[in-house]
Parts: sequence; C-alpha cells; structure tokens
Amino acid sequence: RGGGSEPSVRLVEFDPDAERKVVAAALFPHSDQPLEEGAGDPAAVLHALLADRANRRQRAPRALEHATYTFEIVANFGAYRDLHRHRMLTQDRQLLGTALGYDLPPGLSGLGLDADFARAVEAAADVHRRVERDGRSTTSAS
Repeated sequence: RGGGSEPSVRLVEFDPDAERKVVAAALFPHSDQPLEEGAGDPAAVLHALLADRANRRQRAPRALEHATYTFEIVANFGAYRDLHRHRMLTQDRQLLGTALGYDLPPGLSGLGLDADFARAVEAAADVHRRVERDGRSTTSAS
C-alpha cells in the first residue's frame, strides 16, 4: 500500500435496538402479533434466520433490513465494487483519488517495480491535484 491511510472500517453509528427489531421482523410473517410485539429468543431466532445460508452470495433475509448501522470504510475500488453489488445498503461515497492511499499490486514488489509504480501513481495524483487547483472539473458531466 502506498501513500495515505491504511484500509479501515469504522462503526460510526448503530441502533442499540437492532437485534430486537430484526427478531421481531423475522417472526412477524409467522405470527398474528403486531411488529413491535414480536418477541423471541434472539439467539435462536437469529440462528434459524441465518443458518440455512450456504454461502455469502445467497440473499440475506429481509428481516435484517430493520437494523441500521453506519460505517466509514476506506478501501480500494475492488472492495467498493464488492460492496456496491450488495443491495441492502445505502452508499455515500467520496470521489476516487489517491489522498487516502492506493494499493501496490503484490506482484510488482517481486519484480522490483514497486518504486516505479509508486512514482507513476504519485505523478498522476500530482496532475490531478493541479487540475483541481486550477478549477477544472474532475468529475464526469453525467
């Protein structure tokens, strides 16, 4: 990794009542109780809700949409695209750039090209900063 900060995930905000809301939402379709009265053993309900998922690509149960968490994530664009494919989240993102760092491809170090790569990325970042400073738009017109 070069320049800037390391990848990170920071929990910014959470709903302390999230577990109860998820349990109530999971039980709601199977009962005649109002949503806010749904009660059950949280561990047992959550286990039943999630145990049948064979892998991470299986859709998560809708009951999980009743829980809200806000995270601040610093990661590379590949990780962003993985999150982007996840449909049960709302994203607010900053513009792409190198201010928070960039990844050095693992194979470059073994070839002795990591310094050349870092210089090229830093040169591109410098041009980007100058374009922004001069007032030219760095975002697309669409």
